[in-house]
Amino acid sequence: MHPSQENSNITSTVSDHRQRVAALRRERTRSILLREAVQVFAEQGLENAVIGQIIQRAGVARGTFYNHFSTDEALYIAVASEVSDEILRLVDPFVLQKTGAAARVACGLNTVLALARIHPKLARFLDRGGVNALRHGTLVNQIVPRDLIAGIEDGSFAPLSLPLAIDLLLGPLQMAFHQLARQDLGMNYALALTAGILRALGVPTLASQELATTAIIVPTLPRTSILSLLAD
Repeated sequence: MHPSQENSNITSTVSDHRQRVAALRRERTRSILLREAVQVFAEQGLENAVIGQIIQRAGVARGTFYNHFSTDEALYIAVASEVSDEILRLVDPFVLQKTGAAARVACGLNTVLALARIHPKLARFLDRGGVNALRHGTLVNQIVPRDLIAGIEDGSFAPLSLPLAIDLLLGPLQMAFHQLARQDLGMNYALALTAGILRALGVPTLASQELATTAIIVPTLPRTSILSLLAD
């Protein structure tokens, strides 16, 4: 190998290594900012949180913060997306064990409501995050429509437009987070809410009650997950 080519290969290897290290450092800093933001938002709400507090708790410079998030709103959306995706990663494997769209929707609702009941801090975050906490995120825009579309197409649900079906599901769920952030209304409240949402989607009354009362497994929040910061 010609010396100049060998030197070029070495330079390229060093450059690649530096890029990998920089990417890892950037991802680590972003993760720290998100985790600190989750705690501040859970305590104060998205509207009242002070970005300076997040920067101070994360131990980074203000310029570093804005290298990751160009605006405060960008941070809000990133945090809401992360929490939303983590919830669905946790819940969806249990949902997929159910047969039929209505059973899957019931399982998803019951499991999420159970998590909110067990972890009021999570309920407070979802309440204070408002629509951002539900609608932002990659998975919520894949998984929720997946089962609603399947149910509309196979006749399990009424022939609703997809936007209306999503609102009928997520609207009451958001209000439930608001209630559960303040007090545990008990299992009967959660089951009645699930049955009510199913009826709104077009499931007959008796079937909605049966689906809502199907036993579920409440998952544990993984210690490595950002959700662990919202555990009580």
